[in-house]
Amino acid sequence: MKNEDKKKALNEYLEAKKELNYWAKKVAELEPLDMYRSPTASGMPSGGGPGNPIEAAVVELEAARENKSRAEEYTRAARERVMAIIQTAPAADQRVLLMRRYIDGMSWDDIAEAEGKSRTWATNTHGTAVKLITVPELRV
Repeated sequence: MKNEDKKKALNEYLEAKKELNYWAKKVAELEPLDMYRSPTASGMPSGGGPGNPIEAAVVELEAARENKSRAEEYTRAARERVMAIIQTAPAADQRVLLMRRYIDGMSWDDIAEAEGKSRTWATNTHGTAVKLITVPELRV
């Protein structure tokens, strides 16, 4: 398998987190409208029809919550897949570096600083690790 394909597989979790963050923010934006209660459930007459902006926002909130829930499930599964790939690296330094990069989303400079090493060490160790890891099942 090509190194680019391996990197793509390793990036699956960080990509999933981006989508999850989008839906979490969308839910947070719409939740102040959650005070709305269905007129039929309360026995009150409806204050509007299909064009009612509050009702439309509530529908959007429900959809955002469902999408957030799906994104949470996918993100958990993606993290497990990426961790399984990382565990195939033979050295602890390589596994830690890969976790910092593909789980924590750290930059090369931040990884080097965290390890007390140079940026060159970080990129070289990464290159070696990517060559040595195996991707059991490519899911990108």
